[in-house]
Amino acid sequence: MPNIYTDEVKLNIKTDLMNEARHVIIRDGYNKLRIENLTKKVGIAQGTFYHFFKTKEALILEMALSYQHDVDAHVKELIAHNGFITSDDFTRIYQNMFLSDENNIFRYLRRADIEHLISRLSVDIAQLYEASQATMDFVLTNLKNPRKDVDKELIFNLIQLLNLTIENKDLLIKNALEKTVTAIIHQMVSEIFESQETEENHAI
Repeated sequence: MPNIYTDEVKLNIKTDLMNEARHVIIRDGYNKLRIENLTKKVGIAQGTFYHFFKTKEALILEMALSYQHDVDAHVKELIAHNGFITSDDFTRIYQNMFLSDENNIFRYLRRADIEHLISRLSVDIAQLYEASQATMDFVLTNLKNPRKDVDKELIFNLIQLLNLTIENKDLLIKNALEKTVTAIIHQMVSEIFESQETEENHAI
């Protein structure tokens, strides 16, 4: 990498590469992502890309890890401010992740794209699963009015069901996608939190 690049410039280039990659994937799909086009758009030589990322797939992994870090920071901020995660907080976090946040690159990848990434990053992608699991474990230990019998394996499967729903959205009825995701999230909430009626009975 040229010595003229300061640490600040390097960070800006890396951020620009990730942002431009996100725009391409959202607009055209993962298959249209080309390193040559990315570097032209960012204004660097194609060879310079490899000083930041070993491969195109490594770029996507870095984007996903960065997003997971942001989610983790948001969860910790909520807990630091309120002392716990409420059922409403939980619902908003997951609705944002799976329905509205453009920074969650996996919202825009198809199942075939995911399988390709896994095949190319079989070892490295474990970091993402571990980070995601750590965030979920942290959430589950900082809940307001959780059920005493929360089945973590069931919750994990429901999260995977959310992932599969988004990855295979092309096979689903588009107009019902948001309702489908919301229904899965509501099922998670019912499995994790005490019902309002139960809370009221405990208060009596």
